[in-house]
Amino acid sequence: MRKFLVELIFAFYSYLLIPISLLVFYFLSPFNKKIKESLSGRRKTKALLSNYGFSKEKVVWIHCASLGEYEQAKPIIDKLKKDDGNTKIVLTFFSPSGFNRVEDENIDFKAYLPFDYPNSVKKFIRKINADILILAGYDVWPNFIRYTHKAKLPIFIISARLREGSHRLKPIISYWQREIYSMIDKVLSVTEDDTERFIRLGVRRDAIKVFGNTRYDQVIERRGETVPHEPELSLLSKGRTVLVLGSIWKSDMAVIFDSLLSALTLNLDLLVIFVPHDPDIKFLDQISSQLDRKKLKSVKYSSLEENKSEIRAIVVESIGHLAGLYKFADIAYLGGGFGPGVHNVMEPAVYGIPVIYGPKLKNSKTAQYLNEIGGGFIVDTADKFHLILSQLLGDNKARVAAGELAYKIIIDHSGATEKTVKEIEMIIK
Repeated sequence: MRKFLVELIFAFYSYLLIPISLLVFYFLSPFNKKIKESLSGRRKTKALLSNYGFSKEKVVWIHCASLGEYEQAKPIIDKLKKDDGNTKIVLTFFSPSGFNRVEDENIDFKAYLPFDYPNSVKKFIRKINADILILAGYDVWPNFIRYTHKAKLPIFIISARLREGSHRLKPIISYWQREIYSMIDKVLSVTEDDTERFIRLGVRRDAIKVFGNTRYDQVIERRGETVPHEPELSLLSKGRTVLVLGSIWKSDMAVIFDSLLSALTLNLDLLVIFVPHDPDIKFLDQISSQLDRKKLKSVKYSSLEENKSEIRAIVVESIGHLAGLYKFADIAYLGGGFGPGVHNVMEPAVYGIPVIYGPKLKNSKTAQYLNEIGGGFIVDTADKFHLILSQLLGDNKARVAAGELAYKIIIDHSGATEKTVKEIEMIIK
């Protein structure tokens, strides 16, 4: 009876839900840039596959939903290539935000993952002809798992997280999800709590190992990377206290901006670097105009000049530089905590600086670790942000101590890459 029900669910998903979803995608594509790019990219993938030619080499296929998952996979890719330069890396993405922003010399073939329709899936798996499929994070598509398993291709999930309350654990959904996750050969989880939840989801206990999160290794590897206008920033920040506001949203600004203006007025050596999550021109202009009204001189990052000590704020209007900007910071505020969830607190913490963020932590276990140890600070109101910022600006000794604790979290949780690559190489050797 169970087998019949599972087949019925797969049929409903494959031949009704997926086609309907595709029709909706095509209907919305003229009105949504991201969907339009997604469809266009998948058409181009078909053409790229015609020139694919790694059938005789050792092929590691890594799939990422988007850019964040690629950051988890990046240290794995680098280590595999370092150990054996002949290994071919195939990287697939579901989202344009990942596909468009990743250029990596260690990737031999980059493509969009086809939509999860059975025929498309089976053709793609045959063409890639990989030795292993590695899923970075959570992007588990039922038909890809099913037909990869049927092709006897080992399936790994790395840096695997499964939060309590996940829809995958809900009674009706979990019935089908257990069937899918039982096909996974190895789950390399982040914590023991994740392990217990994956077992509830159908993964065999002997198929799970707690290895931690490879992103800790990635931020250590990236520490110190250069950014545009580095000489100008070095001169401008010398002898000053620098606060970097990373990946900020309008919802963050509604809570923190008045306190920032106050801090800039009271602390004449304070330099604030604004890095919006989405550098929308209107949002950037709002920041600049409000600073101007308070007679606080600001400059766009692209217009930065040397040794302009009267500059009090820099507004960054481009993406891709945030991780490197933290090297100039004494304090960081991470955005998203009053919106979709706080962003990557590891990137500032690796520089040994205290990190402030809003209350919506979602899957950010690191933000919880930082708060528990005293290297991070959760603020849920404007008054709380004002209090924490004032304390960190006014007490250099306490600020340095908090930063050291933040760095300790990163170092204590590093090392997942080495263990993960050993597991992979045992399969593909």
